[in-house]
Amino acid sequence: MLDVVALYLSLTLLKYGFVKVLGTQFPRLWANLDTPPAELTPMRVAWQFFGYSTGYQQFLGWGEVLPGMLLLFRRTRTLGAFIAAVVMLNVFVVNIFFDVCVKIGSASYLFFSLLLLGQDLDRLWHFFIGHRSAALRTSPPTSVRFGKRGRIVYRSLGVLLTVVVITSTAFDLASTREYAASQAAVFPYTGVWETTQAARWANGRWQPLTPADSAYPTRAYFQAAQAVLRNTMRRDRFITEPDDSLPEKALLMVARNEANDFAPPRRWVFRAVQPDSLYLAGRWRQDSLKLTLRLNRHLMK
Repeated sequence: MLDVVALYLSLTLLKYGFVKVLGTQFPRLWANLDTPPAELTPMRVAWQFFGYSTGYQQFLGWGEVLPGMLLLFRRTRTLGAFIAAVVMLNVFVVNIFFDVCVKIGSASYLFFSLLLLGQDLDRLWHFFIGHRSAALRTSPPTSVRFGKRGRIVYRSLGVLLTVVVITSTAFDLASTREYAASQAAVFPYTGVWETTQAARWANGRWQPLTPADSAYPTRAYFQAAQAVLRNTMRRDRFITEPDDSLPEKALLMVARNEANDFAPPRRWVFRAVQPDSLYLAGRWRQDSLKLTLRLNRHLMK
């Protein structure tokens, strides 16, 4: 049973670890960097902190990959469980105090790490607390516990599960690489944009807006498949994708809230007016808007 727990925990750690190593779990978003922390949810503050430095995010990832690899082998399982317990304790505490939505998952992984450590609790106590030598842990040969045929089945099952873990990790890694490439994609509307002119359709005609109007987005952020429209009164997040019917002229924007509830997609038309200038037309909440925007390269660092 503990062998299955070790393999499951290894698979989980390798999956989350490589996502961090490739820098995709905590994206460095221009919209969050340009937003005061008090206006972000606690989870977004934590995500922005971890994602600000690519090197630190990779350090966190290797801290999960290492125990994931050690858990695959019995000789190094105790060390892997010890490192995993330390890492998952930190993850669990972050999830609790920053109100991250995967508290039960991280608590389960911490429990599994401690469960694996529990089989060596007396030896660890003697070594670290009692400063005494710890005897090697021995277990009856599989042939004694399960018989000759049982040993063959047991070892075959162990090899099969290990291959499944490694294969699954390889597929996850390939998928993560593909996602990382998509996050680096650049579109004509990619960037941090400041609104210079805005108009709203009302009473049968286009009426100019001022920055004091709640429908006037002072800034628009487009980064890979993520977008944010904001002003001092609103801050809305979107998932974006090119409109297949007009991929060079329009995109679809899907609004989402902090609970990741998605609204129906809405088409926005875009056009590069001149270098570092963009025209956008679409619907934000209940208002149909026409926007002229200027690129702010300073906020794209």
